[in-house]
Amino acid sequence: KYLKKVLASLKKISTPPLVPYDIAMKNYKAGKYSKAKQGLLALLDDKQFKGKKRARIIHNLGMISFIKKKYPDALTYFSNLYTKYPKVSYNANGLLYLSKTFNKLKKAAEEEHTLNELISKFPKTNSAKKAKKILKKIKKWKNYYC
Repeated sequence: KYLKKVLASLKKISTPPLVPYDIAMKNYKAGKYSKAKQGLLALLDDKQFKGKKRARIIHNLGMISFIKKKYPDALTYFSNLYTKYPKVSYNANGLLYLSKTFNKLKKAAEEEHTLNELISKFPKTNSAKKAKKILKKIKKWKNYYC
């Protein structure tokens, strides 16, 4: 019992405090989008975050914007993600949600183009599978109404 108590107290002591990036991601995962957005925006202003971490920040801001129905903001974030970090894995989901954003904004041609881009650039992802299903629905709709 004593050993377990000592090990538990050591674990508490040795656990490093969360840094702002970790706090923002924790809030995002917990669905605390307002808190997460504040933290992510502060991180976006911080030039120390580059590469995949910066791409994740932009992706999550896009997701929050989409969830909160701020479609012009989502469009900006997802477009920036793909433009600035075209090969990062977050783009598979980012392009899927970019297409959904175009759908919400009633921009059918852009939606379809984005889905095709997703399938082309990230063919083996779950997002590409979802994109193919959406494209099938779009084609059915076009055949029905045209």
